[in-house]
Amino acid sequence: MSAAAAEGPYAHGHRHLLLEQADQLMQQLPGQRNDLRKKVAAYGSANVPVYVIVDRKHERLHVLTEPMEDGYAVHRIHVAGEKVTLPESIGASVTLDVAQVLEDSRRRTPRRR
Repeated sequence: MSAAAAEGPYAHGHRHLLLEQADQLMQQLPGQRNDLRKKVAAYGSANVPVYVIVDRKHERLHVLTEPMEDGYAVHRIHVAGEKVTLPESIGASVTLDVAQVLEDSRRRTPRRR
């Protein structure tokens, strides 16, 4: 773990799962995709075991696991109809129904255009 990560919010064992909703994940200019570039590198180097991005624009979930210094070793994309069991590294048994997560996301936050 990097020195910055050791001092950050995940330094004391509170680093299990990060779930983020991204309305404009792919609408930004190529160098500005924070959720899939800058944040992936930051969270991976902070050793966050599982990073889940709810991509409402493309109706899918990105599940990133196995953190590395510059991101994640594993990046899987899931669509409605799939169920995703997250790794045990988060400290709990969690299975996500992708369709339900996407539906809940749409109900809770208005979609930006």
